[in-house]
Amino acid sequence: MHINHKNKIYYIRLANRECQKFPVGSKIGLKYNDKLDYFYKPDGLKRDRNRLVFTGSFFILSIVPWKK
Repeated sequence: MHINHKNKIYYIRLANRECQKFPVGSKIGLKYNDKLDYFYKPDGLKRDRNRLVFTGSFFILSIVPWKK
C-alpha cells in the first residue's frame, strides 16, 4: 500500500488480510512520525506487548531452577 503525502510517496506494509479490508480510496487511521518521517498503524502496540509478555514469561520460566 502506498500513500501520497506532501508530494512524497510512503509505502506502508500491511498483511494481505488487513489490506483486503480497505478498498481503493478508503481512509485508514494512520499516525505520522515527524522525527523519523514515516507512517504507522497505531494498533500494533497491543499485539507487540502481548508477544513481549509471552516471550518474557517463557524466558523467566525456563531459567527458574525446578526441583524434582
